[in-house]
Amino acid sequence: MHKIANCTPHDIRLMWSDTPDQIDEHDIDQWTRHVIPAPDGPPARIGEIDLGSQPYEIDGLGTLQIELVEYSHVTDLPPQQEGVLYVVSHMLAVGMPSRGDLLVTYRAVRNRNMTTIGCRLLARPV
Repeated sequence: MHKIANCTPHDIRLMWSDTPDQIDEHDIDQWTRHVIPAPDGPPARIGEIDLGSQPYEIDGLGTLQIELVEYSHVTDLPPQQEGVLYVVSHMLAVGMPSRGDLLVTYRAVRNRNMTTIGCRLLARPV
């Protein structure tokens, strides 16, 4: 038996598998299977380091400075613990392939404004 810990800054609303891709906000409760609350403490984050920029010649735009950014240095991610799966951002999970305990939201459900309001599944990037 596993526990799920939410390491994102938002509540995660798990929707039923037959939930449409888009629903009205006033119907959200009827489609909600479970809510995983946001953590009391800081969410897990992956840091970024700005390494400067590099010019690229872009057709129709001229010279465009493209930022070089290193994504690493994870903060506030708990250590692996037997029986615990952690929901984190997609970027953090993909950046830590050695951690088999990291989950991400999958199959998003959106409101009429196209804002993500839930997901149908959780996934483990492999």
